[in-house]
Amino acid sequence: MLKYLTLNKFILTGIFITMLCAVFLLPNFALALDPGLKYPAQIGLGDTDPRVIIAKIIRIALGFLGIIAVGIIMYAGWLWMSSEGDEEKINQSKKILKNAIIGLIIILSAFAIVSFILNKLIGATTGSGPGEGGGPPGSGEGLGALGSCILESVYPEPNQTEVPRNTGIFITFKEEVDPSTICVDTSGDGIYCNCSGDPKVCDIIVFGNIRIFKTVQGDSCEYDGEEYINCEDFNVTNVYALSNDNKTFVFVPVDYLGSPSEYIWYSVYLSNDIKKVSGEGVFDDCRSDYFEWQFEVSNKIDLTPPQVKQAEVFPAPDNEQDDINVTTAAVQATGEITVNSQPSVDATAVVESPAPQGGSESAIVSGAYNCQQDGVITVSIAAGDPNTASVSGIAGVVSGDDVSDEIASLGCGLTLTPDDGTFEVGNSWTINVTAEKQADTLTAGDIVYTFGIDIASDADNNITAGNIADALAGHVDVTAAADNNVVQITAKVSGEEGNNIVLAASNPDALAITPMSGGQDAQETIIINDREDKPRNAVIQINFNEAINPLSVSGDADEVNNYIRVVNATSSPVVEGGVCVNDADCISFNCDSGICAGSNTYLQGKFMVSNQYSTVEFISDNICAVNACGEKIYCLPEISHLRVELMAASLADCGDDNCASRSPYNNCVDNVCQDSNGINYPMADIALLDGIVDAALNSLDGNRDEDADGPVTFYNENYPVATDGDNYQWSFYISDKIDLEPPVINLTEPNHSSLGVGLSDFIKINFNKLIMSSSLRTGSTEIFNGKDYVEHQLINLWNFTDQPLGYWITKDNIDDDPLDGEPDWTQAEIRHSMFADTAGYRAQVGSGVKDIYQNCFKPSSSAACVGSPSCCGEVPTADSSCP
Repeated sequence: MLKYLTLNKFILTGIFITMLCAVFLLPNFALALDPGLKYPAQIGLGDTDPRVIIAKIIRIALGFLGIIAVGIIMYAGWLWMSSEGDEEKINQSKKILKNAIIGLIIILSAFAIVSFILNKLIGATTGSGPGEGGGPPGSGEGLGALGSCILESVYPEPNQTEVPRNTGIFITFKEEVDPSTICVDTSGDGIYCNCSGDPKVCDIIVFGNIRIFKTVQGDSCEYDGEEYINCEDFNVTNVYALSNDNKTFVFVPVDYLGSPSEYIWYSVYLSNDIKKVSGEGVFDDCRSDYFEWQFEVSNKIDLTPPQVKQAEVFPAPDNEQDDINVTTAAVQATGEITVNSQPSVDATAVVESPAPQGGSESAIVSGAYNCQQDGVITVSIAAGDPNTASVSGIAGVVSGDDVSDEIASLGCGLTLTPDDGTFEVGNSWTINVTAEKQADTLTAGDIVYTFGIDIASDADNNITAGNIADALAGHVDVTAAADNNVVQITAKVSGEEGNNIVLAASNPDALAITPMSGGQDAQETIIINDREDKPRNAVIQINFNEAINPLSVSGDADEVNNYIRVVNATSSPVVEGGVCVNDADCISFNCDSGICAGSNTYLQGKFMVSNQYSTVEFISDNICAVNACGEKIYCLPEISHLRVELMAASLADCGDDNCASRSPYNNCVDNVCQDSNGINYPMADIALLDGIVDAALNSLDGNRDEDADGPVTFYNENYPVATDGDNYQWSFYISDKIDLEPPVINLTEPNHSSLGVGLSDFIKINFNKLIMSSSLRTGSTEIFNGKDYVEHQLINLWNFTDQPLGYWITKDNIDDDPLDGEPDWTQAEIRHSMFADTAGYRAQVGSGVKDIYQNCFKPSSSAACVGSPSCCGEVPTADSSCP
């Protein structure tokens, strides 16, 4: 008995101490003090929050007490079983068992209470960070709109640390928003979020809709029923707002964030008062009606200019064109559709009114005719028996039907009733019927066309042939031309691939099909000089070593040609009679018109920013092929020599104080601030933004000498000279080939159905080819296949318990050994807010993801899933969902 009392007392004492520790931890969490994590990390110790360690110790202690309680229960059971009927031992065991169960209930309750308190405090009080600010939260509803809803990406990343004080804040929506709900037009020019001229009259954020504040201090904005007030009490409100497409917005605080002596956590809050162009709130369809994220601002100013990463441009610099000897030219596949008669269109069954024969009275036919024959149904009442009808004329209808109920069943879904309700001997009727007709269809590639809906049918076979050609005019795989009643079909892409394009008709009597054939690949020998010339459906990709301000590097070529452009690297195109002799000398696609664009003309297309604003890609606007998903592929000029040019931004001038506020850049030389070593102050003027800058407005360092010179001269990556200026350029050659090989996933981490994944572990996806960075996005995309828009999934992440989760995509290009300065494949990462403990998650890569040659990823491309629409952990599935 004494032993039992001692153990029970031990358990209760342990529970009391554990609960007491949890209570005393309350002020530690609530105050969000600095735990000094940076200091042990500097001497090689761990940097885990000590309060998290204490929380784990408490949980372990409670678990240990639970084990002891279970042991006491087992001891009570053993004592009872071995009592041999001794009442004293039985009573003793009952008391021990009763108290042990009570103790176990207390332990479990304590465990639940302590876990609840610790989880809430760690996750909801923002923890602690250096200096004044609070630390990052785990996963919350405020992050749920990132990835799974309206938001594509933000910068700084959620929970990013060591962010410089002079950082800008970037936000990209997946669709256009009303800029008037983002910024106030302070200049009076009627253009929102478009900063120009004197920075003092730039557009400023709408305080209540966009709130930037110190996390620990909280949001000072309050809603009084009509408007937001008190925002300027503590929030950062003097912030410029800029955009060039109303999807990506750049926010530049006029005064630096943070403090020169402390690290401070900041929060950015977006309210649902930000509206889409349709007038709906941007978060109307999201898990919550707001978005909020945090990042840690250091005590440093970023004065390091951005650079193009070494060996991280595609196509890689190439100084000599390959030699190509063509022995057999490529041939396009062809086929034919011959209109022999009119294809059927949808038509309902027709049943005419019964025609009385031999003086019979009128009758009514009821029902819907469902047989397939056209013709005449004859109904006769047999002589001598008015209750028996003879029905004939259409195969399959009944004969000798009993009509005693005064209704004759004719079969095929029809019945007949005389007007007076009585059948008479000798009555007879005839009924003309026409069966329902289903429309004929024509299949071309992956698209099915229906006559009467997609293709107009006409009594004239020649006109119908023309209608077929018109319907196929927008097809992604083929072109079509009508000659009388014959439609000539030609593959858009030369080569054997065109032989696989399907041509089929549901009514071969009306439409005679000659299948696609005759496609032949070019036979040639290639001598590679320097690097191999790249296929013409290549996407140009530039990777920077940090986030770049997207305003000067994203948009149509006409919008950003003063900052970034693709030009003809041939200095003197050969022209005869005003026409380019060689199409390779023509940077635009109008040589046949007699207009030759020389080396100073930029290529038309679009520049796109991705990979957390550190990758820029260019895709031309010249359609040349289609990928396996039916999406258009765009090509660069074939057999061409192209050059990409990036312009550094002009440096800020010395200002009104003659550089006094820019220490140590205190010397004004040629209206630019310099330090005592002649190094320039690297930041550009926000009012100009005439070139490429990073998130802190530092101008591009094209020659990688860590000194910003502005747009002086070009540094040429093909022939590098260290003393060249900070404009950046490189050139390469494009072949006449088209790469149509889809990418494959080689590895995913964690593996399918992995257990014990870390709560902050990123999800890695290794592809076998370089991937088009701008396709590594969240959500889905709609692809037009020539007839319909088809939804294709991109990259997504779900929680099986439907808890909110924010996620975004980054990538790295990998150069395999032996290193040749040209990356070979891409590793994508799904980054996310903190996973929930013990929860299950599902990641998805869909066919909207494309390689660097615009080929869509095929989820069924792995060996285990060949022929299936999708693949779930190497298991074939019918659609994009997984069990």
